[in-house]
Formats: sequence, C-alpha cells, structure tokens
Amino acid sequence: MNAAIRKLRRLSCSGRKYALLAALALCLPAWRTQADVTYQDTIRPLFQSSCLNCHNPDKNKAGLDLSTYDSTMDGSDNGKVVELGDADKSVLYKVLAHTQEPYMPKNGDKLPDSQLETIREWIQSNAPEKPGGAVATQPAGPAVAVVPVADRPKGPPAMPHDGLLEPVVHTMRAGAVPSIAGSPWAPLVALAAQEQVLLYDTNSLQLAAVLPFPEGFPAIVAFSRNGSLLIAGGGIGAKLGHVVVWDVVTGKRIIEIGDEFDTVLAADISPDQSLVALGGPSRLVKIFSAADGKMICKMKKHTDWVTALCFTPDGKELISGDRAGGLAVWDTEGHEVQSMTAHDAGITGIACRGNLVATCSEDGTVKFWDMVEGKQIKSWKAHDAGVRSIAFTADGQIVTSGRDRTVKLWDASGQQIRQFGPLNDIAMQACYAGGKIVASDWSGLVRAWTPDGKRAGDLDSNPPTIEQRIDMLTGVIASAEAAKAGQDQALKQATDTLADAARKETDAAAALSAAKAVLATAQGRLNVVYKQWATHATAIQAAQAEVGRLDLRVREIVWASGGNPGIEPAVIATAIAQMSAMHSLASQKAQLAQTTAALADARNRQAALVRAVEAEGRAMASASSSLKSAQTSLIAAENTETKTTARMNAANVDLVKWRAVEARMNSNPQYALRKTDGLKSISGYPR
Repeated sequence: MNAAIRKLRRLSCSGRKYALLAALALCLPAWRTQADVTYQDTIRPLFQSSCLNCHNPDKNKAGLDLSTYDSTMDGSDNGKVVELGDADKSVLYKVLAHTQEPYMPKNGDKLPDSQLETIREWIQSNAPEKPGGAVATQPAGPAVAVVPVADRPKGPPAMPHDGLLEPVVHTMRAGAVPSIAGSPWAPLVALAAQEQVLLYDTNSLQLAAVLPFPEGFPAIVAFSRNGSLLIAGGGIGAKLGHVVVWDVVTGKRIIEIGDEFDTVLAADISPDQSLVALGGPSRLVKIFSAADGKMICKMKKHTDWVTALCFTPDGKELISGDRAGGLAVWDTEGHEVQSMTAHDAGITGIACRGNLVATCSEDGTVKFWDMVEGKQIKSWKAHDAGVRSIAFTADGQIVTSGRDRTVKLWDASGQQIRQFGPLNDIAMQACYAGGKIVASDWSGLVRAWTPDGKRAGDLDSNPPTIEQRIDMLTGVIASAEAAKAGQDQALKQATDTLADAARKETDAAAALSAAKAVLATAQGRLNVVYKQWATHATAIQAAQAEVGRLDLRVREIVWASGGNPGIEPAVIATAIAQMSAMHSLASQKAQLAQTTAALADARNRQAALVRAVEAEGRAMASASSSLKSAQTSLIAAENTETKTTARMNAANVDLVKWRAVEARMNSNPQYALRKTDGLKSISGYPR
C-alpha cells in the first residue's frame, strides 16, 4: 500500500485523485454482492450524473424527484417507478433501458450497460437505501458553533496552522480566479481555484494552506465575520452544487451544506455563524442551519440566476441580487422585507458595512442603499465596461474591480482615490486583506498592492506540487552551484586582472613622475641658455650702437676739419676706437650664434621631453582606466557571485522547508484525510 501511494505521488496532478481512488479500490475486496448496491452509495451518485438535472425538488418533471430515497420510492404523478425485487416491471428501469417510452435521459444517450446492470441489481435486491439498512444519524453536537456578533473577535486572528500545502490540482497554465476574499482581521486571502481554495499570507505572499474542494469549481469564497471560518460555494454546472465550511486554523472541513443540482454561484455565512445562505441558477435563495446542514427556508422571488448574497452585519437580514439587476431583502425566516430593480444589468457583488449596503453591477455602477426605506443613497459610474466586484476596506473605503482590467479604490463619498493595474485581463475580483489590495483576473493572475499604489507582488493561483517544488529547487541549487564554480573562476580572474592593472598604474605613475622630473631639469637648462642668449643679444645691440656712434664721430671730425692736417690724430684715435668696437661686435655676434644654437637645442630637447611626458600621461590614463575597469569587473563578479550564493542559500532554505513539509505530510495520516476530505461523498459523480 505504501509503495502504491509513493508511486501515485509521481503521477501527473490532473490524474492524482483518480489514481488515489483506484489505489483505494485495489485495497478493497474484489467481490461484491447485490446488497452492496445501495441508493446512498451507488444509485444516488449515478442519478446525479444523468437524471437529477430534471428530476429534483426544484424541477421534478412529471412529478418525479430522484434526489432522495423517499421521493424515489414515492414515484411520479403516474405512480410508482420502482417495483421492489422486479426490475423488468419497474418503470424507472424500463425507460432507462429504452424498453419503454419515454426513453431516458431525455434527448440523451442510453446509459451504459454497466450502469443499467447496477440499477437492475439494486431493484432486484429490493432497492436498499443504506448498507446494512443502517439509519443515518446526526452528529451529537452542532457542526458550526454559534458565536456572539462582536466588532472584533477576542484573541489573535485566525491563521492556518500546519496547513495542507499539497495542491489538489496543478495544471499546465493558470485558469480564471472567479472569487477572492480577505480575512476581516488576519493577513490572509482566499483564492477560488480549480477543485481547491488556496489561502495565502498577505505579509509574506506565501501559500499558507490548501483546502480541497473536490465538488468541482468553487465560484464564491467568503470568510465569517470573525475570520475563523471560510465558506466556499460551487460545483459542476447543471450537475451539482455545494457549500463547504472549513475551520481556518486547522483546515478541517466542518460541514457540507446544500445538495443542489447546479453549481452554487453565491453564498454567505451569518455573523453569528448560525446560518448559511446560498443561491445560483435555480433562481432560489436558500437558508440552512450551520449546526446540522438542514434547510430552514427557500425563497422564490428572483427572475434570473442569483449572483450575490450578503448577510447584514447584525445578522438579522439577508440581501440577494440576481443577473437581471433585481435586489431583495429577506429576514432569516424567509420573509420578504424589500425588493426592487436596483441595476440595469446583473448584480455582481453586495457588501455591507454598518447600516450601509453597497452593490455593483455589469451596468458599470456602484450604488449605496438604505434598505430600511428601500432607497438609493448614492450612485456613481465606477467602471465603464462593467463592475465585477465590490468590497470594503478596514477603514471604510471601497475596492472595486471591472471589465476594464483595473482595480479602483474609492472613498465613502464615491471619489476615486487611486487606480491599480491594468491587469492582463478582466479584473474578476478585488478585496482588502492584511493591509493590501489583492485582485485576480481572467487569465489567473493574482496581484497585490499596498494602498499607496506600490506593487507588493503576485500570488500563484496554480501552485506547483510539493514534488515539483522540490525538483525545481534541486534544479535551482544544481544550476547555482554550476554557475558559482564559473563565477568563482571569473572572480579570481577579475582579482588577478585588478592586481595587474594596479601594478601597471603604479609603474605608469613612476614613469610619468620621472619624465616630469627630466622635463623640469631641461626647462631649467633652457632658462639658463635663454638668459645667456638674451645677454649676448643685448651686448650686440650695445656694440652696434657704439660702432655707429664712433662712425658718426669720425664723419663729424672729417667734415669739421675741412682737410686740416692737424685734425688727423683725432680721426685716427676715433677710427681705432671704432675698429675696437667693431671687433667686439663681431665677437658678440659669434657668441650669440653659439647661444642661439644652444637655445634651439634646448628647446628641441624640451619639446621632446614634453612629448615624452604626454605619452607617459596617456599611459597613466590608460592604466587608470584599466584599473577602474578591473575594479568594475571585480565588483560585478562579486555581485554576481553574491547573488548566486544568496539564490542558492534561499533555495536550500526552501528545499529544507518543503522536504520537511513532505515528511510531515507523509508521516501524519491526518493530511491525507484532509486532502481526500469530501471525495467519499461524491466519488460516484463524474469528474
């Protein structure tokens, strides 16, 4: 048995529950007697799939109701349909076997021979109701205890503890999330998913619990006023409908309410937890006792599908809305208090806070009502294409979602505070939970925001199985380890490159400093040569001036003498002085030529050194750039390695967590009971 169960865990999710039933069947005796075929365990589920859509308490065509044993035995308007011990004389068997008209199911195919043989066996064995003829008994105490209606429950708010975390179904892609609900006190949100309700912690955005709903597809989820219970209504269209109540903390299924012949579209639980109301395509509103599941009353007023239900905060009245826009108010005994046409299209949501009742509709409006007077207080256009849901926040603001793919937050006067989204598709539902706005759309996206508009994250409406999580995390760790090996090598290389770049920058800085020192020396030499050149140039100018002066003096003397021989000594002396000055000038010019050549050489050398310094500067800049690049590469390598390590560590933590969850579930049969909870009562229904 244990080996079979372990093998079943490896099967695809979509077939897991069938495989589980098959495995359980293998554990049962292979033989079966006629007495094993009873109305309760065999015939009723068979009727559910083929007959009850027409022959139920709400329709009972031809006066035949096959939904209970007693009504089946009572027969139709034409008399008995079951002759005990004789199937061939039983009208029920003959019309199903197509040996007598009208053939049943009407406009449908004949039942398989195996099912006809089962019905024959049942009739032949005198149509027993229950195994061994046992009489069903009610539990000794109420399934749901009545609680006082209080503004706030005592003690900590209800949160799942060691909840079932294995999803009932995991599909290739997520489907639409038709309903979500926020706990009025805890950071907890419930998502309606395929054959399950998912509970998420809105603080961590992590899965907190899975509540199996094998009855089919939950269409509506809601918390009790104190947040300790969760109800879900749904089923299979045109086949069956139920409302299920769970304990939020333990995840235990407390009671199943209703035995509908179509899916449940609307449901609510009264503030004191004594009553559960449901409605759907039957156009009826029904109120049941939450203590024993018995129906208290049913109200026939609506002309179209009942799409929304809400108990008033004091629990004294129930408000219902339908697909035609009709709104009705009932007392808890089923008496009509008010009714009106509230909207021009289907009502999609009803929310109550204090004495205020808010409704929303496919006509795009949100309306406030005084249900005592039956008067509209306020109306505004919220979403042009149609409003899909409405909910109050903890402080009295209003959250709506619409076909325009947006979610909006409003104040009590109808003024828009903020818009969230758009989402990927039609915004199906929105609620307030744990200080966050949470919304779902038709594509299966579930997104959370803080009230100031910041995106907090997404919730998985199609969570993987534990085995898939473990496989995924194992893969993440293996991939991270492989990546980390390469990243460690890259980190070492980046470190080496940085060290080399730092050495080159140091060398370049030293070379640049040396070149600058040589340039400074050359500049000093150039300055000395230039000063010498300037001195020689000044001396030449002085000598040229002296030569010129003496030449002018000679001329003046000769002109003044008029050829007088006595003047010649003076002329000769002046000429001699002039020749001396000219000789000095020639010497100065020679020295100037030498100094000019030295100056040119010094300038050329300086220019070469400037170019050398510039080259060393470029080398230094290149080395600095390489160093910065190496530093950047090292930082990037360190960050990548740090992120990979963090991802690997987080995956290891999650892997330890999910392996512990798997071990806890495998070691405690209570988890298996939770997962298969409810399968027994519907195991004969078509899945």
